[in-house]
Amino acid sequence: MKAYLLYIFDFDNTLVDTYEGSVISYRHALASVGIDFQEENTELYMGEFLDKTYLRFFPNLNGYNIFESSFYEKSHLVMAENSKIFSDVISCLTYLKQRGKIVSLATNKDRKVTDILLKKFDISCFFDLVLTCDDVENKKPHPEVINKCKEYFSTEDAVYIGDSQNDILAAHNASIDSILIERSRRASANAAYSISSLSEIVCV
Repeated sequence: MKAYLLYIFDFDNTLVDTYEGSVISYRHALASVGIDFQEENTELYMGEFLDKTYLRFFPNLNGYNIFESSFYEKSHLVMAENSKIFSDVISCLTYLKQRGKIVSLATNKDRKVTDILLKKFDISCFFDLVLTCDDVENKKPHPEVINKCKEYFSTEDAVYIGDSQNDILAAHNASIDSILIERSRRASANAAYSISSLSEIVCV
């Protein structure tokens, strides 16, 4: 695997398993607008924006604010208790930092929950920069959050690591390589590398 200067990570289901917290949050948000939640659709919803999920049930975004606020209200309450860090994360981040790599986090998750989870798992120290959806105008697969990372460190020598199609497309749109970490769902877009564990990230 090619070595890079800047390693940019996605958060949900790349570093932290947020499935159970997401189930609770989606169930609560959908109930707030009168929709029965079907758990088998959770991974589908997690790979898309909240407004797209809402539009699966309604013809327009009228009432979307209720759904969105209900989701974030519940997420802020339950996500930390119902999330767990993947077993390969600490060793991978330690490996990269020991080799002098720049490590950044670029996520579609909001700042409040991101900070809660970073504190819970005590991994803030590994990141030279953390960007969330609150720091950009456009969410992935738009390249804005990745481009901000590259601009902050003044480098194009970067790679993005994520688990979803949006992650791989965002890297492509930012004109950098991508690494697909195959957790519970597969991305249909082509990545430069596909791995089943973060331990496979080796700087050559």
